[in-house]
This record gives sequence, structure tokens and C-alpha cells, in this order.
Amino acid sequence: VSPPDAKVTWDGEPAGEVPPTGILIIYNVAPGKHTVKVTKEGFLPIEQALTVTGNDVMRVPLSLTPVPLGSITFESVPAGASVYFDGQFRGMTPLSLHDVPAGSHAVMITSEGFRDVVSTVEVTGGKTTLVSETLNPGTPVPGSTRAALSPIVLAGGLAIAGLLVACRRP
Repeated sequence: VSPPDAKVTWDGEPAGEVPPTGILIIYNVAPGKHTVKVTKEGFLPIEQALTVTGNDVMRVPLSLTPVPLGSITFESVPAGASVYFDGQFRGMTPLSLHDVPAGSHAVMITSEGFRDVVSTVEVTGGKTTLVSETLNPGTPVPGSTRAALSPIVLAGGLAIAGLLVACRRP
């Protein structure tokens, strides 16, 4: 298996981690149909159906393909809004992030006195995705300069965005 350190499951059960040699041997396999799955962070998973005959040694060469990477650029009106990408603060607009794994990602753009924008963004490998938002003024809370946003609404929006991202990842 290439690359080493990939995790292997056999019929849904952990079978081990690929050593530096790239060869993982699985012993005492019953004849019949089986499924092998190989995964590693930063790579697309591989799942393959195999038929094993009795008293046979099988070689199953598998190579994982790196997850395609893209870029994402954030713009906002007004500029200087905080960008949270997959739950982590990444900077202020305008902002560009590179080497972002392709797929769905949770985004929140926030600025003092404006309503937060919570969404999911699809990044495509080899391309730059543009996120451009015009922030709407928030309703001030008496005695506060921060726009009112219910913590329940914010938590719910982030939870939904996180679930969408988790469901779309391989």
C-alpha cells in the first residue's frame, strides 16, 4: 500500500497500519468474499471487494490519491470582518487561504455591529472559490455595541454547517 502509515480495515474491522515497507500482511483469512478499505488523512479512501481462495497468497497493490487542494478567497463589505473556517479563526477580510482540501467547509463571517453570516462553501481542487458577503447591520442590544444574535441560533447554525461538512467528507 502506498503511502505507508495508512490504516487498513478488513471486512469493517481494523487490520493494522501499513508499515514503512508498504506491505501489510493479514493472516488467517477465510476463503470467500471480503472487503478491504485503506484510509489516510489527506488522501482519498480506497475500498475494494476481493475474493480469496483457500490456501492462497494474494497481493493487492493499492495506492491512495492525495485529496485535491484548492484555494478560497473571502471578501466582505465592510472589510475587516473575522473569518472562521471549519470552526477556527483564520483572519480578517480580505483573506485568501491556500492548500484547502476539496469538499464542503463550514464558514462564519462576523463583524462588530453586523449580523453574522453562517454557511457552507464547496472548494474545488485546483480552483479558487470566492466568498463575497455584504454584512447586514444588526439590531443593537440595549447597553451593548454588539449586534444581537441569539446564542441558540448561532450554535444551531454552526452545528448544522458542521454536520453538512462531516456528512460530505469521505
